[in-house]
Amino acid sequence: MSKHDNNVEIKNNRLPQWRKAEACYFVTWRLDLGSGRLNGPERDLVCRAIEYFHGERYKLRAYVVMDNHVHIVLVMLAGNDLSDQLKSIKRYTAIHINRMRGRSGKLWQKASYTRILFDNSAVASCSEYVMSNPQRRWHGISEYKWMKQFD
Repeated sequence: MSKHDNNVEIKNNRLPQWRKAEACYFVTWRLDLGSGRLNGPERDLVCRAIEYFHGERYKLRAYVVMDNHVHIVLVMLAGNDLSDQLKSIKRYTAIHINRMRGRSGKLWQKASYTRILFDNSAVASCSEYVMSNPQRRWHGISEYKWMKQFD
């Protein structure tokens, strides 16, 4: 895939949204202001939601669920739309986390940052960034259970 490929669609919301069929993406989304931080069981739920359609709608390369944001590297499979998948994950997790917290309303910021990864070097670099996120955030941490790398 080339950076100059004519099949790339760019949508401008709060953050630019790049889309290309069957592309590999680096995606980040954050908790909305006032949503606090995700606790362990909430992070478990987000991990399960991310992995739920792995192999069916997308192939995961790596993800991490932090206390206030999520990073994912994934390849969309034919016939599936990244925007639809992100909305699905964010909606499902918001409903269930809000229920766990006994509240309602926004949990995640509406916009997600998306970047198309055009080559193996970019995929490897973003995957490394994702997997090292907990150590950059909490220096000295030796284990973090809310992340996973895939072949």
